[in-house]
Amino acid sequence: ENPEKDEQIIIAERMFSPPDEPSLFD
Repeated sequence: ENPEKDEQIIIAERMFSPPDEPSLFD
């Protein structure tokens, strides 16, 4: 596993999430 890669995926998901969607990252 690569924690750094996972972190980049999370950042990308946050960027592409619709703004009206409930945040999963609060």
